[in-house]
Amino acid sequence: MKALFVKINGKNIAVPKFHDLLPLANKAKLVLTEYQQNILDEITSFNINTIYNANNRATEYSDIDVAVISDKFSDDPIDDMVYLMKLRRNLDLRIKHHTFTVKDFNKTNPFVK
Repeated sequence: MKALFVKINGKNIAVPKFHDLLPLANKAKLVLTEYQQNILDEITSFNINTIYNANNRATEYSDIDVAVISDKFSDDPIDDMVYLMKLRRNLDLRIKHHTFTVKDFNKTNPFVK
């Protein structure tokens, strides 16, 4: 979302330090359906935190947001979360995964552009 903000607003504008995705989408001038707005609210409820330095740049302590897109998630999002957390243990504990289905990514979804 923040990359879209920079792409639309330019590199000379400070990137917001908050992670409330719906206001970020508004600042990025995205037009969202109600369904997409609800998804952003749900993702925001995961309480994603990142640590920035005084220059508004990510540090070695910043998290790494990763979108995981698959139609093979189970009906239990907790099971999916635990599975992905186990996988990240072998990679990098700063990884914060966000799960989506393939149908979430289509031509009407501004996050895919």
